[in-house]
Amino acid sequence: MIRKENKMKAPDNSEAMVCRTRRLAALRRLMQEESLTGVLINGRVHTLWFSGFSGTESYLLITPDEQYILTDSRYLEQAGQQAPEFELIDATSGHLPATCNLITELELTRLGMESAALSYGESIFVKENCPQVEPVPLGSELSNLRRIKDNLELRNLRQAFALADEGFRRTLPFIKAGRTEKEIAATLEYNMRMLGADGSSFTTIVASGTRGALPHGVATDKRIEPGEGITIDFGALYAGYHSDLTRTVFLGEPSAEMRKIYEIVLKAQLHCQNNLRADMTGKEGDELARKVIEDAGYGRYFRHSTGHSLGLEVHESPSLSPNNPDPLPAGILITVEPGIYIPGLGGVRIEDTVILSEDGVTSLTELPKELLILPT
Repeated sequence: MIRKENKMKAPDNSEAMVCRTRRLAALRRLMQEESLTGVLINGRVHTLWFSGFSGTESYLLITPDEQYILTDSRYLEQAGQQAPEFELIDATSGHLPATCNLITELELTRLGMESAALSYGESIFVKENCPQVEPVPLGSELSNLRRIKDNLELRNLRQAFALADEGFRRTLPFIKAGRTEKEIAATLEYNMRMLGADGSSFTTIVASGTRGALPHGVATDKRIEPGEGITIDFGALYAGYHSDLTRTVFLGEPSAEMRKIYEIVLKAQLHCQNNLRADMTGKEGDELARKVIEDAGYGRYFRHSTGHSLGLEVHESPSLSPNNPDPLPAGILITVEPGIYIPGLGGVRIEDTVILSEDGVTSLTELPKELLILPT
């Protein structure tokens, strides 16, 4: 195991360093509450959040006084630049053996371990090679630290949504009869990339006609036909942060029933978004949208929760769900995405992402939501 001083000059990004310092302080408060002598992290999301390092293979070891990043020769320079607050350790000979050596050297005993990222085999290796360690699994304890986004995260998220919004606007003229769902998805993803996105937040959903009844109907070779609804669920990835939004448009005049369904979903989405408040439970937030759809007689066709948080991951907690009895804290991001999906007919979903406060919400999405009929 070779230690390397971080003498490489990091890019001038003092705001990011301040944010990471605050995040490490929050983790150390958790360590104190749980009587931990250290925390071991190897999940890519938490590695990026705590250290700024975006490489694909490393371990972070954080103690009450120090923080270490262990990686191999492929990433040493990158880690030194992106994570200047961390002591850099060359683990080219083996990431996990080097990590266990450091755990032993530091005489760590009660060790928090990222349960969602460490495999069973890795946990067994640590147990066998660091017999003095009492492993303490950390799951929601870590992800809860990321629920409230700081100003840097919000700036990245706003950019991710701006790229998605504009990418969608530029794609609308491409949607014509005869285009395939895959072609529409590819064009949208291309437009977002050309605008500056790092990629797509997830596999783009384009579900047209009767396929609109599939809430997660990823794009196929099906060709768009006049009169069909087209549900497009998409997002742009920017600096590690995900946007997520959905619009349903129609190619030519929709049927009377599909128009009716669209208006019900829009009413439910607006009612939830306009009345959502911090300290409401996730169940109460979900009910704001669900009751509108149930009162209209379509309750059994609303097949998922109303919303979820997001950030470095597309799906984060908390959620707007019948299964969430916990109050929603101020400052979180949450999607509002009711939908109706009728087999053999089609479906409609409308989704915005909002920032929640005591007084209401602020939308990160600027796309209009009124029924949009495209020329054939």
